[in-house]
Amino acid sequence: MNSYDILILANSPFTVINFRTELIEELISLGHRVTVLCPSECSLISETNSLASFKKMGVMHIPLKIERTSDSLFGELRCIMSISNTVRKLKPYAILNFTIKANLYGSIAALFSRKTKVFSNITGLGHALAGVTEIWSLKGNFFKSLYRLALIRNEKVFFQNRDDLQFFSENKLLSQSKAVLINGSGVCTQKFKTGRKKNCVPPIRFLFVGRLLRTKGILEYLEAAVQISKSRELIEFWVVGGADDNPANVEKSRLECYEKVNTIKFLGHRNDMKQVYEQCNVFVLPSYREGTPKSALEAMSMSMPIITTDAPGCRETVEVGANGYLIPTKDVAELVNAMMNFVEEPTLIDKMGAESRQMAIRKFDVKLINEKIISTIMQ
Repeated sequence: MNSYDILILANSPFTVINFRTELIEELISLGHRVTVLCPSECSLISETNSLASFKKMGVMHIPLKIERTSDSLFGELRCIMSISNTVRKLKPYAILNFTIKANLYGSIAALFSRKTKVFSNITGLGHALAGVTEIWSLKGNFFKSLYRLALIRNEKVFFQNRDDLQFFSENKLLSQSKAVLINGSGVCTQKFKTGRKKNCVPPIRFLFVGRLLRTKGILEYLEAAVQISKSRELIEFWVVGGADDNPANVEKSRLECYEKVNTIKFLGHRNDMKQVYEQCNVFVLPSYREGTPKSALEAMSMSMPIITTDAPGCRETVEVGANGYLIPTKDVAELVNAMMNFVEEPTLIDKMGAESRQMAIRKFDVKLINEKIISTIMQ
């Protein structure tokens, strides 16, 4: 296999380090040279830690000023020009874009670099395309126009679920021949492997992992926790994740009401997620829409049953009745019922957890995902 220069573009170092480390390591092991173009820090990782991680990976890092929520036209144009200058200087064989702005700006910046192949990754629709409010629906029309322009330059576009692929196809944002369906960003099943003893003993711990956004279903999870706590003992509800500069962020005052409930534990952002999964029994993510949730894949690999919604990106992680349950979005009552199944019949935890583990190995192992990505970009 020939050796190539690969440029990875993202809006934060956390995106690269948390979701793409195995892909980068595989590219390097095959003899390719990888450069990462992204900011040096974000709210989830410091500059010192991100630079140390990039050095450990063996990649060259180029800092980029790109803001997830900025509406400054001048700032956005300056960002596109910065990406374009980097592409012209490096002349990479391929650009791999991750996250919405990277998809758009990386593709637009490469419009005049004809020898560079461009690949984008749709890891979710975002608030604009999903149209979570009327204002965001208006912005969505603008983003659709940008995507139509930007994706013309793409060789292939990777999708993490069929619903997102269908959305792009129905809105004529992309030629169907350019779409490649993959099973999320994958999970390292060798790393996320439990040594937890079977035969669950109290307390039963439910676990939510994600940013504290309304669209992640955090309020439904917390309300279900309150309702169950009123009638049952020896049950805990853990929350891992923090606030975010996002329009769907839950107000701190709203969360403070739930912090007073002694069965609910807010753990904040954690770097020891394997240990957190090890201490919990059932994973819960009542999200309204996802690409494919990485946290759910890690929980599956750690032999945890899954409760999530019958929504795009979420439903892919559950075979109903085998490794968990699907519920409607925004439905606290159905969420309570699903959680109570494990409270009333704890033997389901080990049984369904074992099915989750097998499903993670069979369908979501990161090696399978990365093989498909690399074989596609090297065609």
